[in-house]
Amino acid sequence: AAQHPRFSALSSRTPSPTLRNALRAEITDELDADYSARLSSGVPVMPGAADLLKQLSSIIPVAVASNGRRTDVMAMLRSADLDHLLHSVCTVEDVAEGKPAPDLYVRAAALIGVAPKDCAAFEDS
Repeated sequence: AAQHPRFSALSSRTPSPTLRNALRAEITDELDADYSARLSSGVPVMPGAADLLKQLSSIIPVAVASNGRRTDVMAMLRSADLDHLLHSVCTVEDVAEGKPAPDLYVRAAALIGVAPKDCAAFEDS
């Protein structure tokens, strides 16, 4: 524990749940960093999605409503060269509850100035 700054305050008397939680946080941070780096390297775009987005964004406001973190979502959009086509991006960090709650869709609609009843959603799953 003393070799790693995050664990330097822990001793052999530290209760195992404390150590488990500290290790879990460390591993989670490393996994998050790796995931973000991979997203920045590029992600596959569903066939036809880029063309559809280009056509739609030229005639109507388009937003993304994602359960992802803003930094990750923006990295994916930039790597696919789609970020400039969007009028707004709404992520789970912008709302009280992520999907399947409607909060993301309602917020994204508000950001582009369109009533939710007048919106259409395209999903990637």
